[in-house]
Amino acid sequence: MFDGCLASLGAVPDDAPTDASAVLPGGLPGGLPGPLAGETPGETSGEMPGEAAAVHVPDSALKSALEFAVGIAAAGAKLRPPLPFPAGLKPYLRFHKLPPAAMAKVRSAVEGDALFLHRLGTVATDELVDEIGLLWLTRPTGWVTTAAQRLAAAAEHGADHGPGELRREQRRREAAEATAARSRLELAGMRDQLD
Repeated sequence: MFDGCLASLGAVPDDAPTDASAVLPGGLPGGLPGPLAGETPGETSGEMPGEAAAVHVPDSALKSALEFAVGIAAAGAKLRPPLPFPAGLKPYLRFHKLPPAAMAKVRSAVEGDALFLHRLGTVATDELVDEIGLLWLTRPTGWVTTAAQRLAAAAEHGADHGPGELRREQRRREAAEATAARSRLELAGMRDQLD
């Protein structure tokens, strides 16, 4: 599942720092871009000034992105040489589904490692992560507000359907469509044999 993502991540020298405090004035380790003009190293989240204080994206809305991060870290740990990942993820590498109690810890670990978060954002796709999680990983300008709007819209359309339930519903629909397509092909094949 994560093989294509791992190939895109590339290797980083063993001596390259990977935590958020290691953001250098000229950029991140490994040649990644650093803070934009007028930003301090801690402000490279893609948020507008004061945006994070006004709106908070709950951990539960980021479940797919957090599970993606753990999956990438677990798969990367098996490579030789292993891909670096935040040490805070190590207790969760065997998890396929994160329990609610672990989400805040995983989120903190991922957000604390700017390089790892940037790399996740470069390989995440909408097939692997839901829309809110993709916004969190890629962090385009205004992502917090956009995520809050999407969460509010999802709440309006179905109070009992969270982002995870919507994603599961979409997967079920896609599976049903694929089954219907296979059935149509089989039916067409049988008709050809009868004629």
